[in-house]
Amino acid sequence: MKIFQLDSNRSRLDMVSVLYPPKGLYFRNIKLAGNYAFVASLPNGNDPFVKGELVIINISNPYYPMVSDISDMGSGFGLFIKDSYAYVAAGKEGLHIYEIGDSSAVRIVGKCETPGTAWDVWSSGNYAYIADNENGLAVVDVSNPVLPKYLGQAIWSGMSYLFSMGPESGKYLINGTIEKHILNKFHQNGFSLENGDTIVKNNDSYWAIMENSTKRISIQKESNELNVYLEDPCAEIVRGEGNYVYVAAGPQGLIVIDVSNPFRPEVISQFRSGNNACAEGLAIRDNILYLANGNHEDSTDNGLLVIDVSNPSNPKLIGKCPFSGWVEGVTLFEDMAVVANTDRGIAIIDISDARDPLFLCRAS
Repeated sequence: MKIFQLDSNRSRLDMVSVLYPPKGLYFRNIKLAGNYAFVASLPNGNDPFVKGELVIINISNPYYPMVSDISDMGSGFGLFIKDSYAYVAAGKEGLHIYEIGDSSAVRIVGKCETPGTAWDVWSSGNYAYIADNENGLAVVDVSNPVLPKYLGQAIWSGMSYLFSMGPESGKYLINGTIEKHILNKFHQNGFSLENGDTIVKNNDSYWAIMENSTKRISIQKESNELNVYLEDPCAEIVRGEGNYVYVAAGPQGLIVIDVSNPFRPEVISQFRSGNNACAEGLAIRDNILYLANGNHEDSTDNGLLVIDVSNPSNPKLIGKCPFSGWVEGVTLFEDMAVVANTDRGIAIIDISDARDPLFLCRAS
């Protein structure tokens, strides 16, 4: 975790301290509350004894941050802080709820399984909304944090192009365990497959990659290429405002969901800026949504997009600020958007004019 100070001219970020994760963990997602940073963390290896999905860090002195406590649970993908609770998206274990009234210590009080893999969570009122990766959006009643109850799911379909393989890869598309050649092709293109994924051949022009008997990816022979498509919802990041929840769904783009009926959340629109675009993170304020949008093929589409969602059924792009380097998450501070710029560090964007966002500075 790195702490930066923005100079008064907003033209430079200076790093004032760095805190490395506890042994065996890596930091994945961070939220701030008062003098504490709450971090969702994952094991960075295969040691089954490494735990710590929630790490609490005292940042009252930003020059000397200190770990206050670590949970004894497993994998934290994302989190959200509301009132005196931390809601943790805990992967295959669904939603975990921690009481953080005493911010220096963690105590789990509730758990709720979800159908998919919980990657992120946002909460409002009596409900928590979970980006449930391969199973879309899950809604959980958290009116009693000790006994959270799963209510419903919104699932969307689509076929998003990922990348192409040459025809020579066809001989490695064999029913059953995925060949190393295919695994390497995915890795080279920035995608990873899960342990236990398998290939099922439908015919000489169509193969499916299955996870737990569910089709996630298809490989289709088209002309002289083997084209790879994502077919699952790919829900990664979730935020909301009013009766609507917005999901950054990677290659599937931005998904807008009406949650006025929490038992039957309904997808009402989808926005994607281009064929190779990936919606990687988002923040929303006053019907203006700020989308961290990655695009390896089109540099003018890589960076921060500003989208008017005053009519959630018809999201409209009103501004963009392209910059180099892959993007992941975005958060808002006053009239600035702070974008996680992966290996480039963080980027600061002036959003005082939403239609003309201005790149200010970057820190690596």
